[in-house]
Parts: sequence; structure tokens; C-alpha cells
Amino acid sequence: GEGEIQKFDLNADGNPDVWKTYMTTTVGDKSSRLLGRAELDVNFDGQVDITQFFADTGAMVRESMDMDFDGKIDAVDHFKDGQLNRRELFLNFNETPSIWKFYEENDLVRKETDTRGDGKADTFEFFDKGKISKVGFDSNGDGRPDRYEIPGSSKKK
Repeated sequence: GEGEIQKFDLNADGNPDVWKTYMTTTVGDKSSRLLGRAELDVNFDGQVDITQFFADTGAMVRESMDMDFDGKIDAVDHFKDGQLNRRELFLNFNETPSIWKFYEENDLVRKETDTRGDGKADTFEFFDKGKISKVGFDSNGDGRPDRYEIPGSSKKK
């Protein structure tokens, strides 16, 4: 389809702060205008800080965020059926996530952390009703837990 960009000036300084990209598609004799992407400059410095991507249903599928305004992506949220499914955090100042958080029905169920900086998770926290139920550790570097500990217990597996 054809694209159209709408610009919005939220703080009335004469510069756009939000850019929305719409696509117009035609199937048969029916045309639809769909939001495909939105870009936001939340600190009004002229740089995009948040980029949102939308499915043809209108639901957000991904959101990338520069949370410290340095021009680099710090977090990417992935959505499924309109709900947060996974969050990737880029805390190592490179293009590889160092923390992955997994959600079910908007509840955190698992958190994986790369403490070695090799791009693979080596610590795994499992949650039940908001509390850590067990912690897994990868000691051989394959990205999968090979031993577990249960917090508040002397049990190891």
C-alpha cells in the first residue's frame, strides 16, 4: 500500500515530537488505513526515543525504547495478542540483550540474565504469583540451566 506520515507537535515548539506512519491498503473495492509505526520524542530533543510497531489488527507487536536518551535502544518489548510477552534489556551497552523477561497474562514468569556477556543466559529466575520459586544456573555455558536452587531452602537440584 501507500504510506502517509502524520507529524504532531506536542509541546508547541514548532518541531514534531510524534510521527505516525499509516499504510493504506486496498483489497477489492475496500480501502483501509492502518497505523504501522509510531515514533515518539519524549524528551523533546528532536531524536526518536520510542518506536512502536503495530499489526494490521491495530495491536502493538513491538516497542523499542531509548530510556537514557543516548541514542541507543535499551529495551525492546514484544507483545502477543495485545499483551506484553517478552522484554529484552540491553544493559551491556551493545546490541545483545543481557536480560530477558517473559510474561504470561501480564505476569512475570521467568527472568533470564547473561552475567558473562556472551549473549547467552546463565541465571534463570522462575516466578510464581510474583515471587521467585526457583533459580537456575548454567555452569557449562550452553545457555540452559544445569542446576537449581529454591530460595529460602537448602534444597538444590
